[in-house]
Order: sequence, then C-alpha cells, then structure tokens
Amino acid sequence: MTLPKLELCAALLLAKLLSIVIKSYEGSLKVDEVFAWSDSTVVLHWIRSSPYRWKSFVSNRTAQIQELVPPDRWGYVKSQDNPADCASRGLSPSGLLDHSLWWAGPPWLQSMDPIEKTCGPPIKEIPTDEERQVVLSTFTSLNAFSKEFLVRKFKIFDQIVLSQ
Repeated sequence: MTLPKLELCAALLLAKLLSIVIKSYEGSLKVDEVFAWSDSTVVLHWIRSSPYRWKSFVSNRTAQIQELVPPDRWGYVKSQDNPADCASRGLSPSGLLDHSLWWAGPPWLQSMDPIEKTCGPPIKEIPTDEERQVVLSTFTSLNAFSKEFLVRKFKIFDQIVLSQ
C-alpha cells in the first residue's frame, strides 16, 4: 500500500471518528461547524474531486469521507504543524505531557476565524496513477456487411452455403 493510500485511510478514520463523536453528543452539545485537516495534498486533492474519477480503492474511501465531512471542510496543515505527527516523530508519552502542539494545535489555527478555516490552499492537479482510465469500445453489426463481402474478403466461409 502506498503512503497516500494510508493517508487516505487515516482521513476516513478521522471522518468516521468525527461522525461518531458528533452523534454521541447531539443531545447535549450543538455542533455548528466541523473542520478536518490533513497534511497530505494528494489526499486533499482526492477528497475535493469527484470520487468517480478514481480507481475503486480511492473512489470508495473518498465517497465515504465526502458523506461524513463535506470536501470544503477539509483544510491543509503543514506536516511540522500537524499535532497528529507528534507521537510518530519519536516523542515519548512523558514528552507529550508538556507538548503545546499536541494539546492545543498550531498557534495559527487558534487565531483563525471560521471563514479562514474553510479556505485551505488551492490544491492543484496532482499526477496520480489512481485516476480511472476511460475505455470506449465500439462494434459494428455484421448486418452492415453483406455475407458475400465477408466470404470474398476473408475466404474463410467458402465452404458455407449462403442463404438470404
């Protein structure tokens, strides 16, 4: 499995987790807006595009993500500002206790208003081998050709008695 596909699985996990948490608190807490963040521009490109563009693995997961969290609610966070990466960068559990990025997120996120949060950087077209290839097959009915033409042309039916 490629790294972008693993990142896509992480985005799906986040979308499912957000959905579960919101449903769990819906009686006691009103959630107006939800924002999700990824440090993978490839994943954001997939999420912000039609799922039908992609091969099955990416298509199925992006469709699920889009049902749970709208594409315009996904933003980009640089890897160095991503709190989710703190634990994977080798920080010990005791190191996480006083790690401000882990507990509060990046400082710029706290100072943003909701309109800025929805405006992630534009994601340009990223070349990927996950795009579906469209194949168009055409055929012509044999009725368009006369049987005599086929016999003369290919000489494979010369034993067949032609009847009209």
